[in-house]
Amino acid sequence: MKENNGERAIKGFLRAYMAERKLHKAVAYLDKNIQWIGTGAAEHRCTYQETVAALQEELLTEPWPYDYQFQAFQATQVDEKNQLFFILLTAASRLCRFTFLHRISSRRMGNIILEAGKRTAKNPFPAI
Repeated sequence: MKENNGERAIKGFLRAYMAERKLHKAVAYLDKNIQWIGTGAAEHRCTYQETVAALQEELLTEPWPYDYQFQAFQATQVDEKNQLFFILLTAASRLCRFTFLHRISSRRMGNIILEAGKRTAKNPFPAI
């Protein structure tokens, strides 16, 4: 199955952000009107500048790359200008769920929601 622009953008963002840990490459995939909702109230970013600053801070405190594997990757066409992606991946023994809204017109991601749960031997797929 051929990847579409949204899928390429999201995979490119995740590769730059998680595996390569290169801020300049990761933020190139973000729409200037982005909203980022992280794993808690303290991780909610309403602007592009806030999002970039938060990613930069995270990369400074955890500069090592993360190996990750996709568990699920689903795209839904919302309308002619937007696609919604639901992604489940494992990284650093955590199960992470991302929801991306990809704006086709700008070829960038406009909204990102991240949820994470700790994987354990007793709970390999925690409720997120």
